[in-house]
Amino acid sequence: MSFFRMLMLSLFLLPACGRGLDLDEARGFEEAQRNFLAAQSEQDYLESAARFRALSERGVTSGALLYNEGNCYVKSGRWGEAIAAYRRAVRYRPRDPYLRDNLGYALTSAGQSVTESKSLLDHVLFWQGWTSYGEKFGLLALAATLAMLAALMSRVGVRRIPALRRTAWVLLVLTLLLGWSATLQAFDVEMTTHGVVTADDVVARKGDAESYEPAFSTPLHAGAEFVVLEHRREWLHIKLPGDLEGWIPVSAAVQY
Repeated sequence: MSFFRMLMLSLFLLPACGRGLDLDEARGFEEAQRNFLAAQSEQDYLESAARFRALSERGVTSGALLYNEGNCYVKSGRWGEAIAAYRRAVRYRPRDPYLRDNLGYALTSAGQSVTESKSLLDHVLFWQGWTSYGEKFGLLALAATLAMLAALMSRVGVRRIPALRRTAWVLLVLTLLLGWSATLQAFDVEMTTHGVVTADDVVARKGDAESYEPAFSTPLHAGAEFVVLEHRREWLHIKLPGDLEGWIPVSAAVQY
């Protein structure tokens, strides 16, 4: 495969990313924020969270919005919902120390582990955890553009410029790595449904009905995170850390 064909294939990895707030949504965000700051009871915080969530459901991909939604749930003691909101916010604000601290607080309060193990892939794509969803695609576009410019410049005139050609190949490798990184995150965000248990003492079962035997010896508690494998009627087939699988009621969790 030629250099330019490889470069063009890497560009196909660029998907459309989310959008920010328009004027009406910005006003809605400010109103929700005012309600949050004025809240004094659990019900007040839940109402503020509902306002933030309504904006999110309209397609707004704001890390600040999701962060504030998580804060509302923390104030009302809804650890599962808070973790879900913070997890989504991290996609857009991965370097926010306050967000990371609040996520850690919610996980600890729910009795979940804060430490996350890293795989070999995480070390190879070391920027994966500190670049946002949109930044990954921005870096990919930049690297691909520079690679193409270096390749074109290396062919200027009769004589080729070896240094520029080597640079072009280095940039191509970087483009492919960034494309891999962006594709992994796109798959995680767009193709994978995550979830968090929001109720206590949830019995995961071996099938999609109460008549099935429990899948685990102990029930699940609020804050337990999982990936959805299947959605059947009012039941979710979930996969927990450690490759544990079971079925739980849809009403016992929040999905994102």
